[in-house]
Amino acid sequence: MAISKQAPTPDEKRALASFGASLLKMFHAEYKRSSESRSMEYHRGTVIGWRWMMDALYGQRVTEEIVEAAAEEANLTIPPACGIDDEGNWIASDSGAHT
Repeated sequence: MAISKQAPTPDEKRALASFGASLLKMFHAEYKRSSESRSMEYHRGTVIGWRWMMDALYGQRVTEEIVEAAAEEANLTIPPACGIDDEGNWIASDSGAHT
C-alpha cells in the first residue's frame, strides 16, 4: 500500500530517476573497486533505501517505472536487496534487481 494518494508528476519521476542513476553510479564504482567492501555495501544500501522509500510512497508499479528509468539513464544494473557472502556472491534473489 502506497502512502501517497497522488502519483509523482512526469518531472518528479525524471528527477527521482536521475537521483537513482547517481546512486547506481556510486554503487557500481564501489563494487568495481571491491565487491566485498563496507563502502560498496553502504552504497548498495542507499540504492535499496531509495527503492523501498519509493515503494512506500508511490507503490510498486510506479517504483518499477522510476527504477527502470534510472537504470537506463545510468546504463547500469540494479543491485539486489540481499547481502553478499564471504566469497562475494549474492545471498538471495531480488525480483526488483538486475544483478
